[in-house]
Amino acid sequence: MTRAAAALTAVGLSLGFAACYFLMVGTAAGQAGDVLAFRVLFGLVPDGWPAVLVSGFARAASIVALAAIAVGLGVAAVGRRSWRALVVASLTVAASVWLGRWLRDEVLERPGFTAEAFPQNSMPSTHAVAAGALVAALLLLWPGRRPWWLPNTAAVVLLLVALGNILSQAHRPSDVAASFLLVGSVGAAAVAVVGHPGSAVSIRPVQTNARAVAFYLPQYFPIPENDEWWGRGFTEWTNVASARRLFPGHQQPTLPSELGFYDLRVPETRAAQAELAKQYGVEAFVYWHYWFGDGDRILDRPFHEVLASGEPDHSFCLAWANQTWTGIWHGAKDRVLKQQRYPGADDERRHFAELLPAFADPRYLTVDGRPVFYVFRPEELPNAADFVERWQAMAIEAGLSGLYLVAEMSDLLGRGPAYTASMGDGFDAAVYMRLPAGVTPSSVLRMRLLRKAMRGGPEIYSYSDTVMAQSRRGPHIQPCVYPNWDNTPRSGRSGLTIVGATPEKFRRNVVEAVRTVRDRPAEERLLWIKSWNEWAEGNHLEPDARTGRGWLEALREGLTADE
Repeated sequence: MTRAAAALTAVGLSLGFAACYFLMVGTAAGQAGDVLAFRVLFGLVPDGWPAVLVSGFARAASIVALAAIAVGLGVAAVGRRSWRALVVASLTVAASVWLGRWLRDEVLERPGFTAEAFPQNSMPSTHAVAAGALVAALLLLWPGRRPWWLPNTAAVVLLLVALGNILSQAHRPSDVAASFLLVGSVGAAAVAVVGHPGSAVSIRPVQTNARAVAFYLPQYFPIPENDEWWGRGFTEWTNVASARRLFPGHQQPTLPSELGFYDLRVPETRAAQAELAKQYGVEAFVYWHYWFGDGDRILDRPFHEVLASGEPDHSFCLAWANQTWTGIWHGAKDRVLKQQRYPGADDERRHFAELLPAFADPRYLTVDGRPVFYVFRPEELPNAADFVERWQAMAIEAGLSGLYLVAEMSDLLGRGPAYTASMGDGFDAAVYMRLPAGVTPSSVLRMRLLRKAMRGGPEIYSYSDTVMAQSRRGPHIQPCVYPNWDNTPRSGRSGLTIVGATPEKFRRNVVEAVRTVRDRPAEERLLWIKSWNEWAEGNHLEPDARTGRGWLEALREGLTADE
């Protein structure tokens, strides 16, 4: 919810509270209807222990229990540094209780239109306000993605609180309804003032021993092409949510927690991602960029909105995913969806012109003043050396200091890189890409026997926390670390799964990767992370329902570790 939407919600609920008072308390018909509703509800519950139990729950037990849970969640929020949620929850409870008592005792009056046993004003109910505010705090402070049963349980608790307050003959039905409207308006006002609790309070970036940059997939919103290929409304979340266990111990599905199943068209989502990145030491997002030739682009809306709006204020660079799209992610590897083409020099000039506004943006990631541009498949360029020469010339001509061109050196299972000519072709650096898979003759044999026993299935390897020792090194080679990997949500039984990944093992790989760049000039200490949000590859830093912020915490610890 945006601040503007929260403000409108607060106004609407406040008007609802006012309407409830003026209609149900300020008119004879309203008071009569309230009394009738009271008698009907009172008659529905039999005499004896059910009424006593419900009444006692509402007047004491519910508030004590909810307060204890809310305090516990508040302490946990401090540990997670979820300051915004803590502030909004605290404001909602304190302001609701104070405002409720002030309105009831000092402001609102009850005209004597009907003969009643308790003619004094009783709107709003202090007990109902307190219970409602504590339920709101509990929902705000709940870590990660809220389970389905939580809001349903909260609704049942509030229903019992409402019945208890009425059956105790302390309040009328309209008193309780107004109490919940009051809490809602205060909570919405708190969000309008402080901001949505889903994002962290803005903080200063972490001081790290390397420049951590994370690959960022801009795929989480519907596009016409995906609607045509895979069905209306398809996004990466479709694969993530439908993932299933394919072997004993397989941890699927892996679901997001505090950021939820977001839509990258929403600015607040991008702002929340940037705040998390800053908090945990990610200096820049590396947006995957798609240019298939002759201006054929796809999935460019999120980055274009970041560029045009100037928000969020977080560094970024671009990585050209120069590869033909096929249906391999969905078990249709022979189906060509988008063909990568290289029409020639004119197309390169058009491509460069398209990217020049990004290169000139003050947020763009640079090395010694040169914008960083990453090429995913340098081996597929018609002539990589000519490409480098032309792009550097265009950058100088455009008034830049040149580009810092980076080539991927892909060697996913350690069987030899696909591209080794980065220095000769003129690239400034190469990123050695190696999955953290423990690949040995014995592990390969075990994996093959397991797949045979399962009559097929994904390749399965153990997560290696010593993979950096097997990585290629050199003055122009930069490391890449993976927190995790499991692309079976995309590829099913044809995928590859790395089991046993933990934040602690990831931290060890980060520490070792930092060591490989610590003696380089500060600007060139780039540490690439794959990835920020490749959820369908089981490859992400963003908080998930299983480990919370564990991957982010491990990254920060590894980046700031004393040597």
